[in-house]
Amino acid sequence: SAIGTGVNMAVYTWMRDYITNKGWLKDGFTLDVSASFMSSLATALMTNPVDVVRTRLYNQPVGADGKGLRYKSGIDAAIRIFQKEGPAAFLKGFVSSFMRLGPHFVLTFVFLEQLRRLSARYRSDKVRNQQMRIVFNHFDQNRDGRIDMHEIRAAFLQAFPRPRCEIDLITEEQYQEMIERQIISLVDKTHSSNRESLTFEDFLEASKDFQQIMRLEHQRATFDVIDVNKDGLLSYEELTTALKIIAPYELQEREMTRDQYEKTLDLDIQKMIYAAKRGSLSSPSATGMKKFKQGAFSITFEEFVHMIEGVEDLQLGRALDAWMRNAGIGAH
Repeated sequence: SAIGTGVNMAVYTWMRDYITNKGWLKDGFTLDVSASFMSSLATALMTNPVDVVRTRLYNQPVGADGKGLRYKSGIDAAIRIFQKEGPAAFLKGFVSSFMRLGPHFVLTFVFLEQLRRLSARYRSDKVRNQQMRIVFNHFDQNRDGRIDMHEIRAAFLQAFPRPRCEIDLITEEQYQEMIERQIISLVDKTHSSNRESLTFEDFLEASKDFQQIMRLEHQRATFDVIDVNKDGLLSYEELTTALKIIAPYELQEREMTRDQYEKTLDLDIQKMIYAAKRGSLSSPSATGMKKFKQGAFSITFEEFVHMIEGVEDLQLGRALDAWMRNAGIGAH
């Protein structure tokens, strides 16, 4: 039991980290099933030899003194089985063992991860609702439970301030125009009969849609800044330039040499193009990188979104996420 639990938990955690770091799968049902399947396979491989020895030890004939006639102990049984039958004997019954453990562990981890996500979403929504209530009450000066369009605009600007980072993606004027445009669109979509003011429930509904829309707007702004020649595609040179601006060598020269820094950038870009193409490349390999450098393909905006959301350990993704978190617009 201790061996099975230890192997299962360790392999499951390691497989999840390995798969996500490679950019093969994002957090979700498919990742849960893949990691739990591999962990159940490893568990069956590690526990089957113990089960074989234990079964032989328990089923051996016993003498009048109550001691086993074939094996003195578990270690003795393991040695004798190995000597007489070879290492393959320890895998007898493996298929039936895996058929028993596999579905059990897959279902356990799938349900566990779903509960974890539901719990995290609930806590996040609860905190967010409390924050939005504070903002709403602040602008509801007459305490009638409604805020007008002028107050709505001020409330959204306070709840979602224009963030600052290494690259100024949007000017203050552009940001306010963006908010104004989205507020009008979102207010029109609410169920409120009064378009000149909103209740807290309508305000909360509009703010949730607003987060998703603004995240996409920020991703588009990031893409436009990186796309220097404005052709709607990102090249190797443009991605490299963006990474060097976000994470310049001067900030990391104590940790690595210039050559190591350049190699790290190339590895990051390999992961980025693999995530952008969503597995259409065979792997995040040097071959794909060579084709990208030669201009055989470029990154579209849709692929850029997949790239940002699919590779979490890159400087570009971390910078964009931090930039949007400063504005209260994280991924949900």
